Amino acid sequence: MSGELSFSKNQIDKAGNILRKLSRETDDKEFNAAYASVTEWRALHNSHLKSISRLLKLHTNKVQKDALYSQRLKRIRSIILKLRFEGGPNRAGRLTQMQDISGCRAVLASSSDAQKVVRRLISSRTEHSLVKVQDYIAKPQSTGYRSIHLVYKNNSSKRPHINGTFCEVQVRSRRQHAWATAVELAGFFRNEDLKRGVGDEQWLQFFFLVSCGIAYLENESQPPNAPSSIIELGDQLVDNLKILRPFLWLSGFRSALKNTDISNTTASWYLIRFDSKIPKYFYTDYTFDEFASANAHYVELEQEYKDIAHQHVALVSADSFEGLQLAYPSFFNNSEVFFEVVDEILEKVIAAQK
Repeated sequence: MSGELSFSKNQIDKAGNILRKLSRETDDKEFNAAYASVTEWRALHNSHLKSISRLLKLHTNKVQKDALYSQRLKRIRSIILKLRFEGGPNRAGRLTQMQDISGCRAVLASSSDAQKVVRRLISSRTEHSLVKVQDYIAKPQSTGYRSIHLVYKNNSSKRPHINGTFCEVQVRSRRQHAWATAVELAGFFRNEDLKRGVGDEQWLQFFFLVSCGIAYLENESQPPNAPSSIIELGDQLVDNLKILRPFLWLSGFRSALKNTDISNTTASWYLIRFDSKIPKYFYTDYTFDEFASANAHYVELEQEYKDIAHQHVALVSADSFEGLQLAYPSFFNNSEVFFEVVDEILEKVIAAQK
């Protein structure tokens, strides 16, 4: 979308508040008008996203040539959930201040390499303003989540009407990424918001303990309330594995989808729909220049399936099909890396016990 914004930012915030509160009946005129405003606002983030993605690649390539990149525009359903989560039942979250409607990510081999990239980004020159840096590697969240987030505010001289849009950058290690996407995968299939610490206590504890183990592997800070030693961590993790048997669950998720067929193309955008009842994935791919068509189809599908819990829609981008698989294993059920990380932790526990 290249024209002027059809709505004021105040109207965008009001539209977000309408989506946050309504029951979302298909024929509700107020909802449909608000939905149109929000989807236009989301689409306007694309040029800023491309600019920040180029910046991220430039500095990441100086540290690791084969780092993994991905970028995405946030799903409308996720936008609504975040407005509800942040605003609460009686207080509106401001959509124009949401900082992760667009986002890009770099995944590097090690935590130290991830931190090198962040230092380069912080010291780099760009027309966009770096307004926030949150280091969840140095200070992990209580769930165990770890990554470094940087938020850029758009200051485009060429398109001033979209100034004030934000783009979030995430930089993390391969192990940290495996953990985060395993959490997303489990939450995706279990219909629980595990990444926000909401859901089954055994699953939350499992991922928390694995995060503690990753901290030992990478010599990084432990999350709050971590076990006092690697031995204690091992005891708790083994007990959890016996009760929960998470590998069987995660392997089952993967096996259910192994016959899904997708061709390796040179497409830049993939529109993905997953029906968790069958279960099966459906894909449509688009070239780099077909973003407008991809976004329009994305909006149509979100409208069609907005109230159907087992239907999931996402518009994602990656440098190649292989990159897409690696960047979004929650959509492709690629859990092998996470299994390897858990094995590494158990090996470290065994070594400490000798």
